[in-house]
This record gives sequence, structure tokens and C-alpha cells, in this order.
Amino acid sequence: PPWSHLLASTSLCVYAIMSIAPTGANAPEEGAQPLFPPRDRTSRAIYDLLRKFQTTGYRRGREVRMTTATTSYARAIVHDYAERLGLLHETDRTPGQKAVVVVRFPESAAPLDTAPEDAPAAKKMRLDRSASVARKSKVPTYTQRINTLAKHATNLTRDEGAPVGAPEADTPATADDASRGAQVASQLEEVVDSALALFAEMRDTGIAVSAHSCSVLVHLCLSASRHEDAVAIFTHCAGLSPPDWAGVPPEAPPACADAPPCPSQPTAPRQETPLFADESSFSGAIRAYCELGRVAEAEHVLRVMGERCVKVRLRSFMPIAAVHCASAPGVAPTPSSHARLERAFELLERMEAADLHPSEEDLLVFATGAARWGHWPRLRAVLERFADRFARLSESTLNGLSDALAQVHSTSAGVAPDFAVCRSKASADGTLDPGGWRLRAVDIRPEQWTELRAAAASIIRHRRDQFDMFRAWLAEREPFDFVVDAANVGYFGNNSTRATVQARSGQTPGEADNVDKLCGRKGAVINFRQITAMIRELNKSGGRTLTCLHEKYIRRCSETNPEDAAYFHQLQMEGALYTTPHGANDDHYWLYAAVASQSPSRCLVVSNDEMRDHAFDMLAPRFFARWKECHIVQYQMYNHYAPDGVIRVVLRHPPAFSSVVQTHGDGRWFFPSSETDEWLCAVAVGATPVAVD
Repeated sequence: PPWSHLLASTSLCVYAIMSIAPTGANAPEEGAQPLFPPRDRTSRAIYDLLRKFQTTGYRRGREVRMTTATTSYARAIVHDYAERLGLLHETDRTPGQKAVVVVRFPESAAPLDTAPEDAPAAKKMRLDRSASVARKSKVPTYTQRINTLAKHATNLTRDEGAPVGAPEADTPATADDASRGAQVASQLEEVVDSALALFAEMRDTGIAVSAHSCSVLVHLCLSASRHEDAVAIFTHCAGLSPPDWAGVPPEAPPACADAPPCPSQPTAPRQETPLFADESSFSGAIRAYCELGRVAEAEHVLRVMGERCVKVRLRSFMPIAAVHCASAPGVAPTPSSHARLERAFELLERMEAADLHPSEEDLLVFATGAARWGHWPRLRAVLERFADRFARLSESTLNGLSDALAQVHSTSAGVAPDFAVCRSKASADGTLDPGGWRLRAVDIRPEQWTELRAAAASIIRHRRDQFDMFRAWLAEREPFDFVVDAANVGYFGNNSTRATVQARSGQTPGEADNVDKLCGRKGAVINFRQITAMIRELNKSGGRTLTCLHEKYIRRCSETNPEDAAYFHQLQMEGALYTTPHGANDDHYWLYAAVASQSPSRCLVVSNDEMRDHAFDMLAPRFFARWKECHIVQYQMYNHYAPDGVIRVVLRHPPAFSSVVQTHGDGRWFFPSSETDEWLCAVAVGATPVAVD
């Protein structure tokens, strides 16, 4: 092919020419990296843009200027990928401006079978039912036909979320259910056969299969348990050649830490059509390989995802981990089985390193595998992950953990404790019967306090100078025992209209100025007497109380309630009230005061706020929920419109125990249910019944 368009720089031109020359004297030297497939973010973005232009560019214009390709390397990539996609390309070198690669559609959008014989082979690639032909004849494209088949398959398998032919959970299967299931399965097979016929036609005629179509085809085959067909489609679309080590029996632990590295062949010899697959196709192929018991190939595909910079997801790891954790019933643990289990936990660590957090069901796979293979340290590590990431567990997870804890002792006698597993309910003080075990309030750990304090400070973006003054003011004070969300207390129960407030205050329509000052923009009324009543109630306990109130409320109070305003002024002089400035959110101030206290573990927040604001969501959610359970005091107020002005305050302190996973060493584990009020208790035989601490 002509190379005149690669004139950016001598070194990069030579590199680009060698990367796309398939054979001969210009073949790349050993160790040289080809430009295709995309291996970094820049090349991936360029490929996606050109693919989109190839399929939709005819609607928006017949050329695109690749202004984002500002380096010689990026322009070489544009030329290479455009050549592969059958697009015209040239470099625009306007004097005084940077060089820009211009990519155009061919003169005719019809299938390129009629291209001149001397045209480059890559330009003879047929487009997927060219846009102009499809637009004139209304003939659906291959992609549209594949999508139609996928929708049909989805409708067939959509039976209230049940698998194909599966009866209701509480209803015994009948002959009609079996007949209907067989009919649906037969129709699904016909749909998959039609999709495979379309794929074969595209492959034989040289039509490129898009990443989306590849994903749809792979998952169509998986829905009908056609795993071999799914693998065949994926290997064609991704350009993978079967490695030399294919067919390793699943009993041997492939790719273990002590095994030699498997050969990697991420791409086949250069094809005339562009070959690419997205994350969905890769993950589907991994699942298909695992269903076939070919875990070595599955791990090879996972390795290729990293080489091609394809972002991995949990579904990319979990099928391989499940195979490594699985075992046949009654099979005794062996060194080989322990090697497979170690490989599974290596994958778990890779997930966590990639900031992928397994769900309950995913962690249960590792717990079950560790129990089956008799590895108590690994099972304990999974239980600690449950305690760190989840507050309550589903019934299905609890049942799986119950079996795992009961089984691990039999498979690793002398190493794992002999657990007695039962279900129990907790009393108001946290006592579990039978056994007399006591639950406790589980607070967040010291390192989590540091992270929570930093997160609370990070959500304050406006008036940072005023916030820094507040932090300095707070550091000079002794630790507070209570922090009051004063606005929340003042607005409690006050959803009355202006007319109602005016009637209760005994004012005439001409004397409604004070009512308007009390009412906010939407008509809600803040009651300052409720705030003062709350502060006095908290002071009865002898603890130090900090009240955070916006300065607009202080000004409003001085205009309407001189008595309460004098009380607030006294608190401010004593250092027990802080007024947040204009432009600041008072919620952020009292939250920071609660978590940044010198003794944060004993500081309680008085508020009925559920803290569902988006700013609170920025805080680490795993332990922010645990902090709320241990440090939020809710309240109720009565008779707040009584003639004598007496307001009765009822406080609801945090519960005596936390409904989270709790443990004490290796001897006692307690798991709360998210669906009932029961706890799963696993207590080692011989453990002393004392409080969990």
C-alpha cells in the first residue's frame, strides 16, 4: 500500500510502516508493538471515533477532521485505522497551522465490490449494508437483524424473571409447564440458529462485525447454552488464535503462581477486516470457557483484556473464581485443590485492587470454596470482608454461610473451630438466646475516623475561608458531647401555613409582619422555642452541647423573638453556639463538628435528618451508615403550641447494639438478617459466653 501519507517524523513513520506491513523486508522487528489493536486510551478513542464515523458519518457529512490527533503518533494511528476501515485519509498541511488528518467516505457509499482492481485490499472491505442502499431499499442491516433476533430471544425468556421453562418457586411443576418450557427452548434454538447464519454470512463475505453485534451474538449463544458457538464468534471478532496450550484438563491448576507463564497470542495475523470486541464480549467468552471447563483459555482471555486496555468488571473475574472454588462432593482436599483456591483468592485481590467490590453472592462463592477445601484462614478472611462491607445479609447468604461454617471443621479438623450454628433473636439490650451472648454497638475504626473527617471537610467548597475559621474555633474548644442540628429541630412539625400561624399567634391580618418573618420562602415556620427547649434538655445530662445555626435565623430571631435571641447570644458568648455565614450550608458545619471532635467516638448528633443529600453520598458509604447508627440521636416533641409554651422533648438514643456483622476472635460470629429480625450465630464449642467486645 502507498505510504506517502506518513510524513510526520522519520522515526514514527518508520515505526508506523513496520507496524502495518504484514510480511517481507519491512516486517516489524522482534519485540515491536503493532498499532492495531488499540493498546492505550488514545488509540482506543481514535478507533471508536472512526468506527462511529464509518457507520453514521454519511448522515452528518462525508468527512471528519481528526483535530484531536495532535501528535505524530496519533496521526499515524489515524492513518492505520482508516486504512483498515476502508476510509480515505490524507494529511492537511495548511501553512501556519498544525497538520490535521482528514478522513473521508469513498466516492460511493455502495458496497465496495466495484472498487478498481488496483485499489488497496483494505479499501475493498464491504460496509455493513451500506447506508445509502439501506436507506433507499428499506432493507435492514445485519446489525438491525441481529438486534431483532436478540429482542425476540429476550421476549421468549422473559417469564417474570424466571429461566426458560422454570415453574414458579412455590408451585409444583406440571406437564403443561414442561411442555411450554420445551416449546420456548425450541424457539430459542431457532433464534440462535438464525443469528449464527447471519454471522456466517458476514464472516464469509468479509463484512466487519461490530463490537455491539459481537456482544449480542455471544450472549445469544450463552442464553441457549451454545458455549462452543459463543467461543467461535468471540475468537473471530477479537482476532484470537487458539493458544498452543488449549485443551489443558480442568483438573490441572493452570496459571498458578508457581506455574510457568502461558504463551500469549493476543492477535491473529493481520486480517482484511477490523477485528475488535468490547468488555461484554470478553466477559461472555470467559463465561463460555468456564462453562466448558476450559479455565486456562478463560484466564488467557482475561489476560488479553489487560493487554488491550479493556476495562474489567466483576463478571470478568467471577466465572474463573467460581471454577477454582468449585469441587466435587466428597472429594478430599489435595495440594492441587489448595493451589486452585489460592488462585481464586489472587483474583479476589485483583478485583479489590481494581476498585471492584464483590457483592454478597460473590463473596459467598469464596466462603463456600474455602470451606469445601478446608482452608480456615481463607474462610476467616472472607468473613472479615463481610463484616467490613455489609451491615446485614440476605437469607440466602446466611444459609450459605451456615453451611460453610458447619463444614469447614470436618474438612480441616484440628485447624478450624468446631462451630455450633443456630438462629436467635436479640433482646432490647442485645442479649441473644439461648447462650446469653451479648451484642455491642460497633463503631468505626480509627483509620475510618480519619477518612470520614477528611471527607466531611472535602464537601465544603464555598466560603472555605469561613470554614477554616470554624475549624480553628473548634480546635480551641473542649470536646463536645452533643452537636445540635438547630434548623432541623426548629422546623420539626412546622408545616403550617401563614394563615394557621397567624391564627395561633392571635394576630390580625394587618399585624402579620412577624408571621412573614417567621415563615420561609415556602411557608414553613421555624420555631425558636423548640431549639431552646432542646438545648436545655441536653444540658440536663451535664454534657457539653454545640448548636449550629445559620446567621439568617439569628437575625430573624432577634426581630421576632427577643427573649430567645438573648438566650442565643448568651450561648454564643459561652462558646456553645456557632453561627454559620451566608453562602454556607449549616449541615456541613455540624457534620464536621461531630466527626472532627477530639473525642469523636462519644460525640452524638441530635437530628432527624436522614442525610440523603447528594453531598452526604460523597462520604464513604460503607462506614458512614455505621457511623449514623451509632451517633445519631433522634427526637420527638409534644405540645409545642401549648398556651403555657411548655415543650416536652423525648430523645431516642442510638440502640444498645448495632445490627451489623460482629465477631470476637475466631470463636464467635454473629450475622444479622436483612429480611427478618433473626441473627445467625456461629459459636465455637467451648467458647465462654461473655459480651462481644
